[in-house]
Amino acid sequence: MSNTQKFVWTVLFGGLYLIAGVRCCDWITAQLSSLNGNLAVQLLLTPVIALGLAAPGSYLVFKIWKEG
Repeated sequence: MSNTQKFVWTVLFGGLYLIAGVRCCDWITAQLSSLNGNLAVQLLLTPVIALGLAAPGSYLVFKIWKEG
């Protein structure tokens, strides 16, 4: 795989997981804050959720660059 193809795949995976992560974080934190109205829950859980969602995308990008 050429470096150009790797770059395109990296941008596609990064964009996909970024969009999915932001939308999922918004939805999960909205559900949690509507249950108990606690802003601290929203602020503390957002980074954890974002890291959990970004991990698979980061791993896929790592595999693409490593196998090249």
